[in-house]
Amino acid sequence: GGYHTCAVTLEQEVQCWGDDSEGQSTPPEGTFLSVDAGKRHTCGVTTEQIALCWGWDSSNQLEVSGEEDVALMAAGGRHTCVLYLDGSIVCGGAHDYLQNFGIGTAESVVQIDAGLDHNCGVTETNLLRCAGRDDSSQSNPPAGYYFHAAAGYEHSCALALTGDLVCWGSNDQGQLDLPGGQ
Repeated sequence: GGYHTCAVTLEQEVQCWGDDSEGQSTPPEGTFLSVDAGKRHTCGVTTEQIALCWGWDSSNQLEVSGEEDVALMAAGGRHTCVLYLDGSIVCGGAHDYLQNFGIGTAESVVQIDAGLDHNCGVTETNLLRCAGRDDSSQSNPPAGYYFHAAAGYEHSCALALTGDLVCWGSNDQGQLDLPGGQ
């Protein structure tokens, strides 16, 4: 997250630490399959496949709470995306860079991540799709076949089927300088 971190324990409970100024590090009780920390909010998928979000709600990014049949949540800067079990995506919250419109594909998505103002995901055919803010080319992924995408502040990374890690976008803090010269 922005200044906090959350994880799901072996007992399927969410534990968070770090900044809690907006309640983002105070998870609700219950059991969870996954959790994702955004800038100042956090979202998770319960063991009943229900979306739950808590923390900062400046742009209605928590409005996706209560959605059912959820596979994965992606919490961004001021937006949140829900990946449903059927592969469809719905995003809520800020839309100043069109980041709440998902990743612009009719193809089913199997994995998604939200950055500050953009989203990236992997389709069922292992293609990368991104949408939202693109002033550092963070929403302009390279061609290839991938199985996991990660969206950051103004950069994105993905793991290729070949095992290579590929990053693109802003490198103002060395975030594209991969360890070991990959």
